[in-house]
Amino acid sequence: MQDTTQSPFEPLDAEAIATSCRPGSGGWGPIRELGRFYEMLMNRGRMLDKDRILSPQSVEAITARHRSGMFDATFKTPIDWGLGFLLNSTHVDVNLPYSYGPQASPRTFGHGGAQSSGGFCDPENGLVVAYVFNGRPGEARHHARRNLLLEAVVADMMLLPA
Repeated sequence: MQDTTQSPFEPLDAEAIATSCRPGSGGWGPIRELGRFYEMLMNRGRMLDKDRILSPQSVEAITARHRSGMFDATFKTPIDWGLGFLLNSTHVDVNLPYSYGPQASPRTFGHGGAQSSGGFCDPENGLVVAYVFNGRPGEARHHARRNLLLEAVVADMMLLPA
C-alpha cells in the first residue's frame, strides 16, 4: 500500500496537495484579491464597488473573540481566535510570532499562509495589508521578514507612537 501522508517538504502546489480537501488551509488566489477580501471585511461586508457580500452582523460575528488566551496546539502558543481568523493577541504576549505588530489595534484580525503570505485588517487604524513572499524559509526566518515588513508598513502609515 502506498503511503499518502504529506511530507512536510512536499510542495504545496503539488497536484495531490492542491486538489485535496484541507479544512485548515487551501485558500488559493491572487494576493490582490486577498486584500480586497479584507477591505470588504473592514467595510462591514460591503465591497468598495458597493456590492454587499456579508451582513455587518456576520462580519462582527466572524471577527469577534470566540476563544481567548488558550494554548493553540498548531501554532504552539496562546492565540485568540475569531471564526477562522487569528485575532491580535498581544495582550497575551507582545512577542507572539503571529502578531500584527506593536501598533496594531486590539480589533486587528487576519491569517497567514504557509510561511509565504498573509493578510490582515486593522479596522481601528483603517489599515488592510496583504502580502506575499518568495519561498518558505522556515518559521523563524519567515517571522523575521514578516516583522520587517510590518515595521515598514507602520513607518509608512505613520502609526508610530508620538
